Amino acid sequence: MLAHDYVPAVKYGAKWLANEVSGAGIITFGNIYWVNPDTGGDANDGLTPTSPFKTIAAAFAVCTTKNNDYILLSAGTTAHTET
Repeated sequence: MLAHDYVPAVKYGAKWLANEVSGAGIITFGNIYWVNPDTGGDANDGLTPTSPFKTIAAAFAVCTTKNNDYILLSAGTTAHTET
């Protein structure tokens, strides 16, 4: 199921805060990491929308196996690429 099926405004670019994700029907017990290639930096902690990682690889590197961590990608950019 897509995120905008839980909260239709997400389809139109609305922002979620980390504490709102679990309240929207997405249950998480792990960490939530944010990625924004336009405003992020891989030296950031990625734990809030105001301190996102720049790359998916940096977010993935801090995820813990079997911890149910999430990586949230910013909307409205075509810069999310991974090889």
